[in-house]
Amino acid sequence: MTDKHTPGPWRVECHHGAGKIISAGTNSYGDGPEDFVCIVGPYLHPEVRPGDVGLIIAAPALLDALELFVAQWNACGSNSEFGRYFGNVRDAALAAIAQKEGSK
Repeated sequence: MTDKHTPGPWRVECHHGAGKIISAGTNSYGDGPEDFVCIVGPYLHPEVRPGDVGLIIAAPALLDALELFVAQWNACGSNSEFGRYFGNVRDAALAAIAQKEGSK
């Protein structure tokens, strides 16, 4: 097992009772997913809300966007106009990325 997350994009593969199966990729036959990410639903976790599924599906793209933003900020530097104006956003992005890293 690897420490890396399942590459996106993620999608709802199918409904499983009241839950949803989140999957990624397409298998070599083209008729199903390459990998399963998780199953979410009220029977597994009563606190799961419908909006949570969309956030789970968007997670890989959100992580990519945060990492791209941090890379752009680093390339511009803290003394650039961009760096001075968006330093607090960079800090928030790094904190979010650190949460992902801390979830291992």
